[in-house]
Amino acid sequence: MNPPIKISTHEVRNGIFHGLSRAIPLRKPKTVFYDEKSGLKVDVRNKHLGQNHRDLLDFFWMNKGGYGNTFALRFNESYLLNQIKLSRSGRSVQLLRQKILDLVDTNIHIITPRKEYVFGIIKYYEKDINGDYIIIFDEKYVAFMNENEHYFCDKVIIKKIIDEENAFIKAVLRFVFSHGFVNIDVQKLLDIFIGNENESQKRAQRRAKKELEIFCEKSNFAGLKLSKNGYLQRQKKRTKSTHMSKTPRSPK
Repeated sequence: MNPPIKISTHEVRNGIFHGLSRAIPLRKPKTVFYDEKSGLKVDVRNKHLGQNHRDLLDFFWMNKGGYGNTFALRFNESYLLNQIKLSRSGRSVQLLRQKILDLVDTNIHIITPRKEYVFGIIKYYEKDINGDYIIIFDEKYVAFMNENEHYFCDKVIIKKIIDEENAFIKAVLRFVFSHGFVNIDVQKLLDIFIGNENESQKRAQRRAKKELEIFCEKSNFAGLKLSKNGYLQRQKKRTKSTHMSKTPRSPK
């Protein structure tokens, strides 16, 4: 039985990943979306993933190849480290391994008034002594992502987002490119990606807001601007998303 993957709201998908770099261990499930009218609730379990995890997933998705509703990916460690801007060092190798294990550990829990579903992101992970990886994604997660509009077919966009150093800016760019037209209160983005539950998060929000202001002033990528009333705006016609027809393979 397939999960209710036809969820049109972008907050569901974006909420699975917070606006920091690291994963946050969870003692109990964290609700990342709730719609009182429909009763739809989405929780993440075990870990709340960060933007560096999303870097990995974007790279994987761009290079995907697979069978039916799932896909498998084979790649070399050195190649991947280069693609996500990590040096070839022992620390970077361990960091990469940990982030993949974070993806293995994380579950998504979708609850509706009639049913509930739990599925993972990566269902199989293998690494050999030569640094060659094999990753197979959970078919339910693949279906969940396929049924929602995304930007994974555009290599230029993915590379620019991965190259961006600031985690909150990464989160904002991913939100923006999931939409055609954007006119959203910046405070809502801060609440989605950073949270507003304690003083530490409020301080992080103030820093992130300033960083976003600087980014909008200095960069013309994505055509973002901040209005005087605190709204992030981007005007662009929505175009039909298409998947890549070819599957590039990483060099050995």
